[in-house]
Amino acid sequence: MENKSYELVEAFWNNWSHSLTSLASTAKQMEQFTLEAMKHQQESLQKMVQGLEAMEQEMKQHTMQAGAQYAEYMKQFAAGQFSSQIEEWQKKWNEVSQQMQQTSVSPAKVSLNALAQTAGQLEEAFKQVLSQQHSQREEAQKQMNQFMNELKTMQLELLRKTQEGAKQFLPSL
Repeated sequence: MENKSYELVEAFWNNWSHSLTSLASTAKQMEQFTLEAMKHQQESLQKMVQGLEAMEQEMKQHTMQAGAQYAEYMKQFAAGQFSSQIEEWQKKWNEVSQQMQQTSVSPAKVSLNALAQTAGQLEEAFKQVLSQQHSQREEAQKQMNQFMNELKTMQLELLRKTQEGAKQFLPSL
């Protein structure tokens, strides 16, 4: 009976200690999942920025090609009679197409760059907070383990004294 009581106290405090360790482990896993999600988000934003830049380059190239083909067609069609007018149209075409590109691509590009930068800053801030929490959590866990060991020792000592007192009291009856 005496050993069972000691084993029960040991099991109780070991379970508490294991529960605290499991909670700390779960918190660390959640931190890792969050960091991985932030990293994937950052990578996705970077790929979107790169895709938008590639699209912008293609638009410029196609616009230049279309303008050059149009100018060449007009020169052949008009046989040089309207060359100054064609050049003027070409300039306007280039201006309009450049404005179209800027109004269609630039806002998205600026937004994506801002999002990527903000996501990077958020990730760095989160890492700093995690670092602080990690050291605080380790210190708290160390203190909690020490406190639980003290409680367990006191409880085992109380159990031992109670059993000794019961042995002394029971034989006298």
